[in-house]
Amino acid sequence: MILALGTGRSGTSDVARILEEQGVMMGHRFHMGDEFNPRGYFEDRDFQELNMMYVMLGLGENPKGDQLKLWLDRFNKLINTRQEPWGLKDPGIADFPELLDHYMKLNPKVILCERNREDTVASFIRMKFKGGMTREKAEHIYDNRTKNIKKALKEYLTIDCYDINKEYKIATWLKKHQKSHT
Repeated sequence: MILALGTGRSGTSDVARILEEQGVMMGHRFHMGDEFNPRGYFEDRDFQELNMMYVMLGLGENPKGDQLKLWLDRFNKLINTRQEPWGLKDPGIADFPELLDHYMKLNPKVILCERNREDTVASFIRMKFKGGMTREKAEHIYDNRTKNIKKALKEYLTIDCYDINKEYKIATWLKKHQKSHT
């Protein structure tokens, strides 16, 4: 499994698209592109619904045995439908350290998508007319997700949002990791 992590508005969609083009199955049902991501978001709706279930059940704040078991059963069923190489991109995972921990237990190969704080915050704010946010909220999301991701990660490939060589770097990284598993 390959996990494309970032704060949102940090290049995760572009990295997920590149992974898909390199033969990594990123999902079956995606959000369509729009003016903010014309090529699409490459967020697997099945995983997003599962992650939203985690949040709706309040598992990050107050996990209850039966609720956690229900979620873990659905999580494992969904994971078991995937065949290598497969990947996942959902920046919202980084909002909840406990949720991120469930994914990290799968020992994913991680690509960390980074973009400088000010550009990311400005991008969140530009989306205001589409449910965007205030500067304070955007800064909080960026800071919280960055903190949670860095805390969870040990080894990863970093891709800068503006890196013009990211397709080459990702392809080279994929080849290296495919060879190490054969």
